[in-house]
Amino acid sequence: MNFFEDLLFTQYYELRSKGKSTASAKNTGILLLSVLILLVLITIFMVINAFGILNNISTPWNGKYIGKLLGIVFLALCFGAIYLFYGNPVKYDKIIQKYEQYSEEEQNLIYKTGMKKFLILFSVLLMLIVVFAFF
Repeated sequence: MNFFEDLLFTQYYELRSKGKSTASAKNTGILLLSVLILLVLITIFMVINAFGILNNISTPWNGKYIGKLLGIVFLALCFGAIYLFYGNPVKYDKIIQKYEQYSEEEQNLIYKTGMKKFLILFSVLLMLIVVFAFF
């Protein structure tokens, strides 16, 4: 078990436990992981920027345009990489089958701890971004 697999399973488990179709769980999980990786990259960029390393970079484009462009490109790259390693049908089915072998109590525990890990990581990254935005 690793964090990525746990998070993919949490999306599957949440939809299954609510009686909904689990077909969209894979894409939702991959998108969630992609956004999390993008937040890590943004946090790293904000920390580097806070120390003034990127101050001498000049370009004819404004920052808003560059931010949108890089955001879309990095999100697409993250989504593609996660899909390649975790979201392809064979690998995803193996992950789900592995978790389906656990008892209902263990699955519920994995779901709860996976969501806690995600929420803690997401909150810390968001706080770091907000803090370093003012430097």
